[in-house]
Amino acid sequence: MAGSESPTDAGTARIVNPRQPRTDAARRTYLLAAALTVAASIGVMRLDLDVAPINGWTMPAWAIAALTIGVAFMVFDVEFRSETYTFTFSEMVLVLGLYFATPLGLILGRLGGEFLYLTLRERQPVRKLVMNLSAFYAETVVLLSVQQALMPDMDILDPLSWGVALIAVVAAVVVGFASIATVVRWHGGPLTFGAIVRIGLVTAPANTSLTLVVGVLLAVQPSAVPLLGGVAVFLHLTYRAYSSLKQRYESLSLLYDFTHLVSGVREPDAVLDAMLTQAKDLLRAERAEFWLLTGTDACRRYVVDDGGQSSTVQQLPPALGALLTTDFVRARDARVFARGEESAADVLAELGARDALVAPVVEGSALIGFVVVANRLSDIYTFVSEDARIFATLADHA
Repeated sequence: MAGSESPTDAGTARIVNPRQPRTDAARRTYLLAAALTVAASIGVMRLDLDVAPINGWTMPAWAIAALTIGVAFMVFDVEFRSETYTFTFSEMVLVLGLYFATPLGLILGRLGGEFLYLTLRERQPVRKLVMNLSAFYAETVVLLSVQQALMPDMDILDPLSWGVALIAVVAAVVVGFASIATVVRWHGGPLTFGAIVRIGLVTAPANTSLTLVVGVLLAVQPSAVPLLGGVAVFLHLTYRAYSSLKQRYESLSLLYDFTHLVSGVREPDAVLDAMLTQAKDLLRAERAEFWLLTGTDACRRYVVDDGGQSSTVQQLPPALGALLTTDFVRARDARVFARGEESAADVLAELGARDALVAPVVEGSALIGFVVVANRLSDIYTFVSEDARIFATLADHA
């Protein structure tokens, strides 16, 4: 979080010592992906890749790939700053693969399914795609290595094998989290991932347990498997509800911190800097701005981002000026300029932003300026009406 300091004269800025991305983050990411791939390949050479399932039938690699793609659509997201962590029911693929697929079929099927989903559905850039696939490869090899070391022959009807499956899945999950956490830190993300790990260590056993029940039914009474569909859907909805509730709680906590901080200072410049810093963090934006109207079509623009804060004097751009109507001032509501909306293109171009929120700052009944948060820190989400309501509340305290 950026520290608080009074806005200074035009053209100056202060570096506030945030956690910045490493200049060699991209190179390090590729090197880590290569290291994971090499280590996993060495691990593969130590595996018995032709172990046949002992529960009567075998899932081919294409079935594992199809299952991988299917569970990829059952996701819930947890946001931390600029990163969105996506949790899926991938444990279903790992557990069913342990019991009903050959090790080689599980590896090829999972990597094939993930590749198709990440390229065709997610359209991930090359760096993310390479990193994710190498992490999935390492996870799967760790899973199989732990399983073959503890119990080479896995029988879904043997309760001891259930404990082995859980240990193997948790080991694979830890490898995946550690790999992604390392990359996020290199790209300037937060240093602690306790909350993410806690969520993963809750969902992994729950998903593993559900999948073990599916596996038992597949071995004993396959026609009963669809009965668990409702349980899987309920579990998925529960995860999504928890994620939404957690995000709202964090927003309310930041809003409370903001009002407490503002009420505890008296210097106008300190209030402004505190407001912009908290607005940026609360709305998960790349930067926050205050445009102070100083004359006809003239303004002073204060900007706070992770690099510090700066102040410039400039003319009021026409599209932004067109927003400042009597209705805009009277309503005191924030306007949403979402990513991809054609009607928002002119305003976003003047702000140099992908998406933004704009709210008036009123003293008495007179408009003295407006505040902006720009560039939602997510490749998935943009600003929505709920964000606008929170932002309007912040603007009222300016």
